[in-house]
Amino acid sequence: RHEPAAGLPPLSRALLGALIEPDLLVVGASFAGLSCARAAAARGLDVLVVERDRAVGARIRTTGILVQEAVDWLRPPPELLRDAVRRLRILSPAGRELVFEAPHPRFHTADSAGLLRWLRGRAQAAGARLLTGHSFHSLGGSPGRVRVQLQHRGQVHRLQARLVIGADGARSRVARSAGLDRNRRLMLGTERRYLAPPSDDPSFLCVYDQRIAPGHFGWAVPCGERLLVGALGERGRFRPPTALQRLEARLCPHLDLGPLESRGRRGGVAPAGGPLRRCWDGRALLVGDAAGLCGAFGLDGILPALVSGRWAGRLAPELMDTSPRQAHARYQRGWRGTLGLGRWLRYQAWLRRIYRQVDNDMAVERMFLAAAHPRQNAALRRAMLQTRIPQVGPGLPLAWIAAMVPGLVNRLRQRP
Repeated sequence: RHEPAAGLPPLSRALLGALIEPDLLVVGASFAGLSCARAAAARGLDVLVVERDRAVGARIRTTGILVQEAVDWLRPPPELLRDAVRRLRILSPAGRELVFEAPHPRFHTADSAGLLRWLRGRAQAAGARLLTGHSFHSLGGSPGRVRVQLQHRGQVHRLQARLVIGADGARSRVARSAGLDRNRRLMLGTERRYLAPPSDDPSFLCVYDQRIAPGHFGWAVPCGERLLVGALGERGRFRPPTALQRLEARLCPHLDLGPLESRGRRGGVAPAGGPLRRCWDGRALLVGDAAGLCGAFGLDGILPALVSGRWAGRLAPELMDTSPRQAHARYQRGWRGTLGLGRWLRYQAWLRRIYRQVDNDMAVERMFLAAAHPRQNAALRRAMLQTRIPQVGPGLPLAWIAAMVPGLVNRLRQRP
């Protein structure tokens, strides 16, 4: 077991001077990567986490929305949580509004950078080492003796590990280098942060409009002294700057953004094709977004990342052992069975396939009209706010209606 390392210089000298051989190399100091590193170090493995940024949390690519189950499971420090959201407001292209309110919080906004730094501290306290400012280049070798190349300021450094964990996001370099499945269907996301007074009664505002977010939705949600305004769209049809302008104009009747000061814009990608089939080959295992473990509507990837990372870390010694196939099967059963995540992700993928058929705003309006029926509205309320995680998510209302109303899906395929 190694003592926690504070940062870059000692490890850089080690890399420049000689080949280092950790048991487990984790690529990406992400939610999945740091969760994996802590669990593996707690089992006595020599763990090295490699992060391409100069500091953990330096560049945030997630909006930081946690479902209640993620908060219960992770139990982060209260000071890292911002707003507890009970109300969900959904706007149609024509301005119709659906409002759902739960007796208890269903979503939480959080300090994403602070959460990552907290997870980093926990991983280092367990014995994991951290190497920042180095990017993954390639891997080779065989199971148990994986050769890895890292890049730092134009120089290539080599090391060897018994197993590599790919926690490097939706466009995983580990997946590409190892010849594993890769995320082909991606969502592009963009978000602007405004300086705003704290909200006394926060709500999660979702906007469904194909002109703003084709195939997905836009949102506005408070996060402490910030207001987050963003949108997701399908790659190829989504233009982030234009989407933000249209979304902000669309929100004017509901939010007064004029006097608010913008504190910058951020963006990223998220997988939208569901869990990948081939995410392990004996040398490398993909976790989190790299393995496609993200809800198909994009704002619910932190919990699958944390759970899959922890299970990978727990079973890392067995994955390096003489019966890795059995260990990998245990890993799959483990993360899928935790909080029903496997069923939840299948359910989200099914909803995503339905919503992909909705390619015009008139079809969206029809769905909102169907939701006005008392029976359908009550079913939606129960599904979204009174059930466990398989039915929770801001993208559910429209697709859930399509599933419940007989024959609606077929009619939606016909343009009005």
